[in-house]
Amino acid sequence: MKTLLKLSSIMALSAVLSACGSLPDTLATNNESVVATYQGVMDTKDNTEVRLGGVIDTVKNLADRTRIEVVNLPIDKYGKPDISEEPNGRFIAYVDGFVDPITYAQGRLITVGGHKEGLERGKIGEYEGDFPVIKAYGNYLWRVEERLIINRDFGGYNSCWGYYCDGFYYHGGPSTGRVIKEVEVGLDSSFKEQSLKIDDRTVAYLERSTIKTAAKTVVFIHGWMDNAASFHALFPLIEQYAPDWRVIAIDLPGHGHSSHKSAHHFYNFHDYIDDLHRILVKLHAVDVCLVGHSLGALIASCYSAAFPEKVSCLVQIEAHIPLSESPQLSPERLRKGIESRERWRNKTAKSIPSKQDAIAMRKRATKLPTEAVLPIVERDLRQSGDKWVWRHDSKLKCESVYRMSEPQAMAIMEAVTVPHLIILGQRGYAYLQRPECLQPLRNAQIEMVEGDHHCHLESPEQVFELILGRVNKN
Repeated sequence: MKTLLKLSSIMALSAVLSACGSLPDTLATNNESVVATYQGVMDTKDNTEVRLGGVIDTVKNLADRTRIEVVNLPIDKYGKPDISEEPNGRFIAYVDGFVDPITYAQGRLITVGGHKEGLERGKIGEYEGDFPVIKAYGNYLWRVEERLIINRDFGGYNSCWGYYCDGFYYHGGPSTGRVIKEVEVGLDSSFKEQSLKIDDRTVAYLERSTIKTAAKTVVFIHGWMDNAASFHALFPLIEQYAPDWRVIAIDLPGHGHSSHKSAHHFYNFHDYIDDLHRILVKLHAVDVCLVGHSLGALIASCYSAAFPEKVSCLVQIEAHIPLSESPQLSPERLRKGIESRERWRNKTAKSIPSKQDAIAMRKRATKLPTEAVLPIVERDLRQSGDKWVWRHDSKLKCESVYRMSEPQAMAIMEAVTVPHLIILGQRGYAYLQRPECLQPLRNAQIEMVEGDHHCHLESPEQVFELILGRVNKN
């Protein structure tokens, strides 16, 4: 762990320096004469390659493309909007396909590359004007990072130098400070929104593909009521340390951007395993390493047991043996499951007053900070009028009508013959750490990390180092 953290410090600095010196991949072009000033774009002829940036105002999804209206800000040669300058004009970008208004939210910074496609008449209040239109070939969302700059009149020698020393080793002297905001690269930019069809259903996923043939294919499977964004803390590490991996993070059916099952179909555990099989076939993903969290970890173990020839390794985070119970509880299990479905049929869907309320709900459920839950919430939320509603299927909360017996669950784990890593949070589910639960897993490498049930969001570096070691051994 210490080795990776030292390496992380060096490579993070290198990544920042290289990011400062080049355009994001989605904006890269061989054309050295791209028009990148607002007045220049207004004056240039149609079909000229252009690049503009600024603050998103509105997003409108059309039949086959998305209209994004942007308040223009000057950009530097690397495409970064200059937030210290005053806005100057507006432009319209048309992006092929669907763009999620939650991800491309009002107020976010964006840079768009494309070709000028005339002017569009627009209105802001009572003012009418012509705005340049860009037919986009690429765009990039930036993040704004705040830094505290402290100026001190040192009254003595400071034996500690660095960020973590502040407030502990400073000796004497007055200090003044200011907060500055800087535009930074969004580290998960190479993960692209994708989807595929299974019968009449759409399965959404995030994918990071390499330019050359990928040396490894790693498929991430999230937990119950989560989505592909639950692995967001690992994405920057993957970009830095595993550039040759093809990475796929799935939205399971009924979760995230994936479509719901029809009203008379529910979410039985074993159906997820069939879904995973069909997804991997559609993606031409063979010899994959499966990384699952919670429910996703149980799906991954069952699939690895049934199809060991298709799996190169298995990583389970905060889960291991499939859930099981005594066969004598089957009648009660069946009754509770059916009654929960009946309650769902009689229940009226409720909206959420605000995005902040949705974030607060998620924080209470997971005990995670805002920055950890925000990407998950944004992927699971959509706006309906002046209210917000969850994207996930409410049928997910219905109880299971069937659960394996303990001998069946143990037979599954005994059939897992691929290299196997289990990662548990020190403050995670206590039953997962019981000796009687761990003893049958003698062929697995079991590691403990700091954190709760979502330990991969609380200790991402440590979890990634373990995953990296497991994947690269194969």
